[in-house]
Amino acid sequence: MYTENIIRDINYIIYEVKQTSAKAYHRHKDADRIFNYVNEEEEADKEDYKTVSVGLVDASEALEQISSELCDIQELLYKLIDTLEMEALSAKVQAK
Repeated sequence: MYTENIIRDINYIIYEVKQTSAKAYHRHKDADRIFNYVNEEEEADKEDYKTVSVGLVDASEALEQISSELCDIQELLYKLIDTLEMEALSAKVQAK
């Protein structure tokens, strides 16, 4: 049963990593789309620069959120390591 819990936890962490990676990919594509939109214009006007600035703010906020999510994933991994270390210690004590 203990192994099943570890496998469940690892699968959850893998899911979280995939979700965060997908968010980063889509945010990257959004930033590229905004940049290319303004870059393709013959003459940039005030509205184009406003579009870029809004896109940069959105990208910055998205990266901040992704960074936070990666910290959460890191914390899950640390907890899993602690659990594994406790289980190994418990197994050593029971073996004696």
